[in-house]
Amino acid sequence: LFAVNAGSNNVSVFAVDGSHLSLREIVPSAGEFPVSIAVHDDVAYVLNARAGGSVSGYHVQSGLLQPIPGSTRPLALDPAATPEFTSTPGQVGFSPDGRQLIVTTKGNGSNVDVFASSITVCSLTRASSTTCPAPCRSRSTSTEPETWC
Repeated sequence: LFAVNAGSNNVSVFAVDGSHLSLREIVPSAGEFPVSIAVHDDVAYVLNARAGGSVSGYHVQSGLLQPIPGSTRPLALDPAATPEFTSTPGQVGFSPDGRQLIVTTKGNGSNVDVFASSITVCSLTRASSTTCPAPCRSRSTSTEPETWC
């Protein structure tokens, strides 16, 4: 069981035995004010909300978290926006196949940031043309015909 600790900028790792929890380790979140964690197979990502937001990756090995060197990516949100909580990231999760990490944001143009397996950032926003830069993919639906990247 993984739990983010926003007040202390870390993540607690617990062993679960029935209704009993045992603290196994506490690791730094590699950012400020962690608010969410997502796990897929042997990879976990922590979403940090302050200082413009960031995501940081960890390998899950024997139930413990090992930081992935070079995995921290900024979200480039406006840290000066007021009130602060309206422009911070909200949640992190993996796509069902685990190839993309998805970050929701609040009040920042309703963006959804998608990190491909190469950790390239693609923001889900209306595109100014009909194509999106590689490796981002265009998205449209029958009810939403505009191109989104």
